[in-house]
Amino acid sequence: EQWTWLENELLVDPSTEEEAAPELFVILSSIQVWSTNPLMEGWGHFPKEQERLWNLLRTHYDSASSMGRRAPPAPVLFLSGDVHHGEISGQPGYYEVTSSGLTHHCGQHKLYGPVCEPILQTFTGHRDGISSIDDAQGNNGYYIGLNYGVLEILEDENSGQWKRAVRASIRNTTGHSILEAIQPLDGPVPVLPPYDKRAHTMDGHLISHVQTISLWAVIGLASILFLRLR
Repeated sequence: EQWTWLENELLVDPSTEEEAAPELFVILSSIQVWSTNPLMEGWGHFPKEQERLWNLLRTHYDSASSMGRRAPPAPVLFLSGDVHHGEISGQPGYYEVTSSGLTHHCGQHKLYGPVCEPILQTFTGHRDGISSIDDAQGNNGYYIGLNYGVLEILEDENSGQWKRAVRASIRNTTGHSILEAIQPLDGPVPVLPPYDKRAHTMDGHLISHVQTISLWAVIGLASILFLRLR
């Protein structure tokens, strides 16, 4: 029923509805949707469901021509949390903004803290094309520190490239913007590649033996360090 509802929302032709056509779809998920990090719970561990969602997005954007829609499809923006760091991933049309959290972050954990950033630096495929606006604090699309997310509507601020857009940002506790992504509301319709052409979560059975051994070695060293510090 949930899939049917979502499909109906994304694939309906807004030009045939009495209500005004939506300018943006915002989809909230308690876990990350597009992350390639296998050590965090996310949609990548449910590849059939993730593929279904990706193909739904492709159909949503393709419907402008294939379904004869008069109104262009609205862009889709994903919001997620759960992982105890800030992150922006994806591309226009499927940006994912992850904010977590205001009370603690992964770098503070006695056991996980030392390996948090190395793990984020290892699994980067989903952050292709994302860069930090503050390189002193954000690194390649992620931020380890207390953070929160902000969505802002922008109008006529880009010299004719778009008239309206949404700016998604990850901010630190002083309100300083660390990571940002701009999603135009009236830009060109995104063209998404086939599911098998995008970066995927490196699930356990796909990780090479060397990577597996290295990963467990890091976890073992972190565990020893944790026990000595107790």
